[in-house]
Amino acid sequence: MTTAEPESKSDALSILSFDEDDNYVMEIIAESVAKIVPSVFPETIQLNGKKSSQFEESHELDHESKDQDESNDKSIEAEEQAHNNKDAKEIGATSKDLDATVSIFPVHEMDDDVFEQILDLVDLNLGSYYQKRLGKNWKDEKRDEMEESGLVYVIYTDALTKNIVAFTSVKLVAELAAKVLYLYEIQISSQYQSIGVGSKLISSFHKLATKLNDLVGDAKYKYSTHFSNEGTSLTVFSDNDRALNWYFNLGYTFTDDSPRDKLLRNEKVVKPSFYLLTRPLEQK
Repeated sequence: MTTAEPESKSDALSILSFDEDDNYVMEIIAESVAKIVPSVFPETIQLNGKKSSQFEESHELDHESKDQDESNDKSIEAEEQAHNNKDAKEIGATSKDLDATVSIFPVHEMDDDVFEQILDLVDLNLGSYYQKRLGKNWKDEKRDEMEESGLVYVIYTDALTKNIVAFTSVKLVAELAAKVLYLYEIQISSQYQSIGVGSKLISSFHKLATKLNDLVGDAKYKYSTHFSNEGTSLTVFSDNDRALNWYFNLGYTFTDDSPRDKLLRNEKVVKPSFYLLTRPLEQK
């Protein structure tokens, strides 16, 4: 591997800095990450429609904002979708055989029609919640959030119908304790849930974090000095016990700054709105 060396003291300082508000740099980082995604995410997903016994769901896992209210809102979104999926399973929703192919986009390179399709999937999964909370024009605010600079989208499309059946979005972010690869969203069309899609996506997500760390300083990728990360992180609603158990089984633990349960004097447990979870890089 060829390692890029800083040409000057100022270049060296810029390598050490990581500014999520610098849209230009974040776009270049996203372009570089997008080039690496195919090495860890499957080009195709082929599965039969048999339900998986492992917990999976299409839901949203958003980056923790510095604004507490925004974090609470996004955590509630994940919980809302978990309940929607549970209800669908209880009424006997059926899944389909899947033959899907992948497309990878830094958000700033995504075609408008593709973006509208993934927004439509969010609408199908979470639209009733958004309309209840934000009103009929909720998509305007959601669109701004989903266009955040630095995001990379991994989208799977049904080979037969050409419909988007699942997507995930990820981004390198600087948390209080360390820089991590954050899982912003996983959305899976209801008819393709519980057949193993979620397991494949999150496994590939974990591999991507490790791969990026291995490629720190690789001159083939612009701003690869910013690939360094300590692992993966996500936000999850505190009462989503099934999701929590799934993430714990995957090796996630509470971050040091995660809100935690409080035990009152009357021994009543008060839970926060959300937990912040993190997972170290996979060992080779």
